[in-house]
Amino acid sequence: MIGNVNATKENIRAVGAFANELKVKRVDLLPYHELGVPKYEKLGRSYSENEFYTPSEEEKEQLKNILEEMGIAVTIGG
Repeated sequence: MIGNVNATKENIRAVGAFANELKVKRVDLLPYHELGVPKYEKLGRSYSENEFYTPSEEEKEQLKNILEEMGIAVTIGG
């Protein structure tokens, strides 16, 4: 789940619909993290901190609940 990229209710509903088509019963929602920042620095590349963010606990729970309502078991963090 990447804030400003795919951590939206619309996207998670589409993921749930696709998972149901494939008969997927369980998914792991992996929140965005910034562990790659030092790699960007070592490569001399800029890293836009404002572009991406980790969804809040409330946002993560909302997305989890959407999938659970669609009949999919969800774990946050893998």
